[in-house]
Amino acid sequence: MAKQPVDLTESYQGSAIAKQAFDLKRQVKQKDEELQELQAEIATIKLGKLDTAQKAELEQQIKALTAQLAQAGGVQKVSINQVQRNPKQPRQMITEAMVKERAASLEEHGQQAPIILFPPNDDGISLIFDGELRWRGAKLLNSKNCSDWQALEAVYLTGGSSPEDPQMLERAIVTSLHAEKLCALDLAENLVNLIAQEFSFNDPQKQIPEHLNFLVNKLKASGRAHEFSDVRSAEKQAQTAWIESIEWRSKEQDIVLKVLLKFKLNPASVNTNIFPVLSYPDDLKEAIRSAGLEDGKVRELAKLHVERLGFDKKKTQKIRVEATQEVVSKNLSVRDTRTLINQIINQHSPQQASKASNYITKLNQSLEKFPVSKTDRESLMVLHKSLKCLLSKVEEKLDVSSEG
Repeated sequence: MAKQPVDLTESYQGSAIAKQAFDLKRQVKQKDEELQELQAEIATIKLGKLDTAQKAELEQQIKALTAQLAQAGGVQKVSINQVQRNPKQPRQMITEAMVKERAASLEEHGQQAPIILFPPNDDGISLIFDGELRWRGAKLLNSKNCSDWQALEAVYLTGGSSPEDPQMLERAIVTSLHAEKLCALDLAENLVNLIAQEFSFNDPQKQIPEHLNFLVNKLKASGRAHEFSDVRSAEKQAQTAWIESIEWRSKEQDIVLKVLLKFKLNPASVNTNIFPVLSYPDDLKEAIRSAGLEDGKVRELAKLHVERLGFDKKKTQKIRVEATQEVVSKNLSVRDTRTLINQIINQHSPQQASKASNYITKLNQSLEKFPVSKTDRESLMVLHKSLKCLLSKVEEKLDVSSEG
């Protein structure tokens, strides 16, 4: 009896359909992630933004303050060596590129407005209330032997003003926030510091976000999520009444809400886009500070954690730092950063390794059961060529791995 050829077409077609379905599912997931990323970016952009009229009003207030101080104590020339940055300054993210840009502006256009200083201490040193970037730009110019920038025009806050005063910190946050100078990390840390001054927490950076998260989720569950955007822009009296309407709130949650609403911040946006950065590893926080890494890119890089990759903390950090350096050096977009992170996860994650292992097991079982004796020569030649090609790729991969 002649051997009947085995038709493998159906199996190949089934495999192709399965692959198409998998690819489609992956594309849908990717689009969903991109949509979530876009929504997060929009929420972050809206957070703390002022409309044109509000921004003009704030700028006018800063000009008025500077003018009042100038009238009270006069504009003085102060040596840049008698000035120091305020360690409690809300804005901590000032990159080298920003300093170079401000130095170039100073050199071309001159100093447009005096910096604002706290009264000098016993050693004659004054901390900066407003104008750190101008001061750093002047220091950079001075280091290049530009003698014109050994001193800056400055005005002093009135006697008794101190960087330790919570009200001064509050004013500095308002100025920086509404002038859009604060990144998510700076904003999160400053909000936590302000809230912690109102209530004693054992671990403020952990407990305060937890209180807000509980509060936001419970309000959403009770159908009150739509109230966040309205109460954010309401008058203080209306905000207080709204907070008091949450009868189950704790003392801690009460304080958290009062501080956020004082700055016209949406509690849900802070919970989703701002406070989560506090849990980022130190290497990512350093990248934000030193390189000005944007929030969207940081969120992607934060996906490279121990649970996702299956390595210990040290190796995981090494992989994440290398990825961060690539993102910064190549100035990758958020989309390209996401692609890079997905590639790294697919390469290293235990889940992916498990999938590959399961696939190999099933492939071995299929090959063992393959009816060689009942298959015609032409079909066997096709199979032999495919397996030979696969084997060549496997050997090449093993050689590369052994060399590494």
